[in-house]
Amino acid sequence: MPVRSLLGTQAAQRVADRVRTFSGALTDLADQGWTPPPLAETVVLQTHCRELPCRSSQKPF
Repeated sequence: MPVRSLLGTQAAQRVADRVRTFSGALTDLADQGWTPPPLAETVVLQTHCRELPCRSSQKPF
């Protein structure tokens, strides 16, 4: 059975319109001016490989 491509279709666009990164969701859903509460502990974060080029000029959280 041949596999149908979704590239360039309305179905693909509907999916793309509903996908966000976690940081994008926080940015979109948080009230303007909101900042996360301070953490009492030290944390280690693992960024996704595609996030680094977008954030290379910013300090890690």
